[in-house]
Amino acid sequence: MLQDMTKSALSLSWALSLLGLKQAINIVQPNQQSTNVFGPLAQAAAERLDDSMKDIYRSGEQIQGRVVDLAFTVLKPSASMNSSGAGASMPGMPADGGAGVPANGPMAAVGAIMSMMNPMNLINMMRGKQNCGPCGQSGQPGQQS
Repeated sequence: MLQDMTKSALSLSWALSLLGLKQAINIVQPNQQSTNVFGPLAQAAAERLDDSMKDIYRSGEQIQGRVVDLAFTVLKPSASMNSSGAGASMPGMPADGGAGVPANGPMAAVGAIMSMMNPMNLINMMRGKQNCGPCGQSGQPGQQS
């Protein structure tokens, strides 16, 4: 059984590597229709997870999504500008960006990602709680709910 599972894992890794190569070639070839084949594959894999692993998957997916958004914002800053010239704020960020971080533009994205990477924030996201104190309680630290 372990031998078969090892073969399957290596086969999956090899197939995904080749699929990634094929998609990269499709992107740079002119007149080639490129479709997102990774989304359905990721969804199929995520459906095989149990509930606790699905929560971890969703948390990681949110972080990855924001990192990709930040990367594309940095690479093409004009895409994040609205008609008034101010940058678009990141979803989930306070109006002032929090802790003196501007609410608009690439720095808001960096602030949002850094906030999400705080270990307590990650733990609370996995628990499905927001604004939790260090003891896992809702509200202010040290306050009973």
